[in-house]
Amino acid sequence: MSELTIYDTSGNEISPHGDGVKQNQRIGDFATTSVELAVEPQGQKIIGCFDVKESATQRSEQYWGEYIFDDTSTPILEFKNAVNNQIGEWEYILDTENTRSRLFGYLDHASPDPPGEALDRRTLESLAERDQSVKIGVQRPKDAIGLFLEYFQEYSVGIVGSNQTGDASGLDIIITLGSDRSGINPLGGTRQQWDSEKRQIKSNWKSQIISSISSDFNKLKKEYDMTTEDIRRDVPELSTTDQIRRQFSRSNSSSLVDELKPSPKQTGLLILIILLIILAVPPLLSYFGGLEWYLNLLREFISLIQSLP
Repeated sequence: MSELTIYDTSGNEISPHGDGVKQNQRIGDFATTSVELAVEPQGQKIIGCFDVKESATQRSEQYWGEYIFDDTSTPILEFKNAVNNQIGEWEYILDTENTRSRLFGYLDHASPDPPGEALDRRTLESLAERDQSVKIGVQRPKDAIGLFLEYFQEYSVGIVGSNQTGDASGLDIIITLGSDRSGINPLGGTRQQWDSEKRQIKSNWKSQIISSISSDFNKLKKEYDMTTEDIRRDVPELSTTDQIRRQFSRSNSSSLVDELKPSPKQTGLLILIILLIILAVPPLLSYFGGLEWYLNLLREFISLIQSLP
């Protein structure tokens, strides 16, 4: 049976027994290091802090809830409902004016999507699988909850407030609020391994994609009797650079020849210009006394043409 226990910031029990005898050191550590929400799937345990006040005019107090859950598909939602029910029994008001309460408010069925690209999330998972404490930063409470809900069933995950006062430990993934960049940003010692791990995963993905394409290529050949040219024709993206270059070269050469070929209109204009020159040259040469020389030159040219085979 699931059970909710409420503690103060020192880890002293407030309810359900309310005698303050029971203490929880883990909650005391979380309070010291500003961990505001955490889940430990192996122990089926959720721990989170929230602020309540007796009336709208009073100052709020910070409490911690530890929820031990049975096998259930919605432990996070059950934790939230259990806390709300306890606050209602006390006739307290949940303070919604701070980051902790905003985190608490996102714990419902309309869960936000995790931030970052698929490659970044796979990098995070890969490092967490090595039993390392992966430290990352996100911009908003909504982003933190998105990652929290994405991984809480496989890894111990904690969300740390922007006013972190200590170094949280003992968790697979530690998400810190207040990053100045969107997405998933590695922090601390995680930075040293992040880029190399990301490159390795990207290389593995590329190899898998190439292998898949090669397998499909061979399948089209064997099962559908397609040739390499058939496949490249039907899938233009598979054309090689050399093929594209040759096609471009043939296309340009053909275009160049076509451009050099004169049109009928251009041919007629050229003949007209030649006739005008032939008709205009004799009068000009006669005026300058060179007509006899021109006629002799013309006779020799005609004789040369007639002597050709």
